[in-house]
Amino acid sequence: MLACASCGAPLSQFKALRVEEARPAAVTHQRPQRGRATIPVKAAKRHQSYAKPRKRKPWYRDLLEEAFDFVEDIFD
Repeated sequence: MLACASCGAPLSQFKALRVEEARPAAVTHQRPQRGRATIPVKAAKRHQSYAKPRKRKPWYRDLLEEAFDFVEDIFD
């Protein structure tokens, strides 16, 4: 025979309690929410903006400027 854990009364003499029927989940006619797509690491690195390195002047450009200044000084 079963007994109540708190008071010790026999359970066969309790009135049966009504059990609520489980309702099915409501049908939604909306699309399920999806999370954002993650960008692969390689693609993320490709899209990063970065500063271009400055090109150095070629050495002969400095040489030509010096030669031009020298010739210009001669004619002045």
